[in-house]
Amino acid sequence: MQVQSPKNEQCSLNKQVKLAISSCLLGQEVRFDGGHKRNVFVQEALSQVAEFVPLCPEVAIGMGIPRESIRLVEDDDGEIKLLGTRSKQEWTAPMQRYAHEIAQWLEEQDICGFIFTKNSPSCGLFRVKIYNPKGSPSRRDGRGLFSEIITQHHPLLPVEEGGRLNDPALRDLFLTRVFAYKRAQSLLDMDSVSSLVQFHANEKLLLLAYNEPVLRELGRIVASAKQRPLQQVTKAYRELFLSAFNEVASLKRHANVLLRTIGHLKKITTAEEVASLHEAVEGYRTRKLPRSVPLSFIRHFGKMNDNEYIKQQTYLSPYPEELVELGWS
Repeated sequence: MQVQSPKNEQCSLNKQVKLAISSCLLGQEVRFDGGHKRNVFVQEALSQVAEFVPLCPEVAIGMGIPRESIRLVEDDDGEIKLLGTRSKQEWTAPMQRYAHEIAQWLEEQDICGFIFTKNSPSCGLFRVKIYNPKGSPSRRDGRGLFSEIITQHHPLLPVEEGGRLNDPALRDLFLTRVFAYKRAQSLLDMDSVSSLVQFHANEKLLLLAYNEPVLRELGRIVASAKQRPLQQVTKAYRELFLSAFNEVASLKRHANVLLRTIGHLKKITTAEEVASLHEAVEGYRTRKLPRSVPLSFIRHFGKMNDNEYIKQQTYLSPYPEELVELGWS
């Protein structure tokens, strides 16, 4: 099977990241019933900062539009196959070949994340139905055949389902991971230990909010960087760095990091300003204010007082402000 480079959904001009995405989430009518699963967040907000690379594995392997629906079926030997619901036509091998080819193709692209379709037997990430040979659902802990191979080949790539992006906490995590992945690409081209030291310094508060044990381990890697070849060090740092953002950071951890950040401003702001900052953090801690409120205050005071430490912390702007201003995070 010859893999053709998918056409980008939109021009890359001024786009900050490139994301692979299930075509139906962009409103393309490629589903089995000729419909789509257009995702409002993707098209109305994320499109402002992301260039999309749409993919539909079903269409790519020759399934028509409309077409017979498919499902994952586990046979008596425990092997999972991709079958047509009525005809029982098997699509396992073509889907696997296509997935492996796309996984290899992605290695040549500047892809920073992949958004899949929820519940899909080809593209679902979580709780996909698996049927028994008699046609009844036997369990719901599967992963789509296509997405399973993509994630196996690219375990560090940020992935999410379109439907789960409607959850504010999961959306925030995915956006944080995508732009952390983008920043981490610079690690592959670093030519000095000082560049790694600066990268680590900029990420400290973000790492503190998401995974303090990983922050400490990364600190040890940086401290011993001169003892090993730089390329080896940055590779190890990148892999561990990207593993830090696997879970939603708790409200308590965010509140603690916000208070710690304010500590860096005490000597250059008035008592009244410090009190207003604490009030904003308390509003966030008690769920009366979004996190964007104390973050915007801290960014303001950091710029006003030319505080380099504050201005350089990625925690204060882990992804583009356009997404926050639109009320999406």
